[in-house]
Amino acid sequence: MSMRWLLAGMLFLPGIAAAHGGFGQGTPFYSGMLHVLLGVQFVLPLVAVALLASQRGEGVMPRAQLVLGAAVGVGAVIGLTGLDLGLITQANRVLAIVAGVLVALGLGLSERTVLALLAAVGMFCGYELLRLDAPDSAVVWFVGGVMGGAMIVQGAVAILAVAARAEWARVGVRVVGSWVGATGLIYLGFAVA
Repeated sequence: MSMRWLLAGMLFLPGIAAAHGGFGQGTPFYSGMLHVLLGVQFVLPLVAVALLASQRGEGVMPRAQLVLGAAVGVGAVIGLTGLDLGLITQANRVLAIVAGVLVALGLGLSERTVLALLAAVGMFCGYELLRLDAPDSAVVWFVGGVMGGAMIVQGAVAILAVAARAEWARVGVRVVGSWVGATGLIYLGFAVA
């Protein structure tokens, strides 16, 4: 009984109840990284394109990391300009759905197509993060954290998915892709409603 009251009381403590509690504390690099790692709207499309890239095999991974990092940086610079690009948030959710479905279908897309999807997701994530959450100072460190967080998500997912060599594991990657697509559809529905 006392645990319930303790948890209920925590809701009234601003540092605990805040949606972005703790992001402003610490370094701007860490804050930027946490924005990516803890934001569903960023993790979902990044996981989807990482799974898609992993279906191309180990050879594409170094290029995927470079493309993603550069794209997040370019998107961040565009976001810093304050330019309003309208439906970028919804576009990123749609890309998560499309990439998740493509993973589930296992079509074996060309490397160029996969890298283009990675670049689009990276630019949209970088843009959205810096347009909405740019700090007042040390922006370069924040952008570095955002780029690092995106590359961590992509790299970790890709390493796990590329290691899936057994047939059942490759089917598991495709199932995860379908879940990402379905979750993206639900998330898009919440955003539009």
